[in-house]
Amino acid sequence: MPIERTSAPAVPRTGGHNPGRPILGLRARDRVERPLAGPPGGGAPDQGENPVLAGYSERAVARTVAGPVTLDGAAANVFHLVLEGDASVGLAPPPASAGGDNRARTVSVFVQQDAAGGHALTWDALVAWNDGLAAGPPPQPEAFVVVALQWVDSLGFWVGFHRGDNREVPA
Repeated sequence: MPIERTSAPAVPRTGGHNPGRPILGLRARDRVERPLAGPPGGGAPDQGENPVLAGYSERAVARTVAGPVTLDGAAANVFHLVLEGDASVGLAPPPASAGGDNRARTVSVFVQQDAAGGHALTWDALVAWNDGLAAGPPPQPEAFVVVALQWVDSLGFWVGFHRGDNREVPA
């Protein structure tokens, strides 16, 4: 049903249910339903046909590490690394997006000291740290750091964000 202009002056809306009263000189005779936009290429929006987010979930990998370790965002996008010795983290660049559509990827990394603590962590040179300092867990036993790494195809490197450290592990 089309919306028609009325001769009534504009009436400010103060909230609440106020059917049939003109707002800014407009009044809808019947409720107007707007269809949701479907995914590119057609199809109903509620049928899970979005080619980017269909079946989306995060995959997690937990590992005990010492020495060099490579994180592959194609295998998982959440990593829990428990350090049992000094470690260096390498990052595999994600595969190029098909068609050059410039996609972004995010990987979350939880790095935790083992029961002994005191292990050092170094990161790949492909990471540019947001605050200029590479994130590492505090030296206390079982302390951990949360890191978010983001990749945008047009940048060509990972950007690291230190999300917090020295979190207490619940008993």
